[in-house]
Amino acid sequence: MIKYFIILLLICLVIVVFALTKKMSKRTIYVLHLMTLIIFSILISSFFLMEKENEKEYTPPVYNGEKVIPGHFDEKN
Repeated sequence: MIKYFIILLLICLVIVVFALTKKMSKRTIYVLHLMTLIIFSILISSFFLMEKENEKEYTPPVYNGEKVIPGHFDEKN
């Protein structure tokens, strides 16, 4: 997921450099900012929606004085 944010950051950097080097009307700049805001909001919301909770709970190994009881994963379902 981080590689998508890096690619998005590079695209936004290219757009900003393009916007700063080229004379554009204010309306075009507003549209450019609006598109950038929409892209960022879509990517951030998709990042939080795709993030799944870990459904497995890990029980670590325990030493009871005589032997080591191995750890295991318990599923909640």
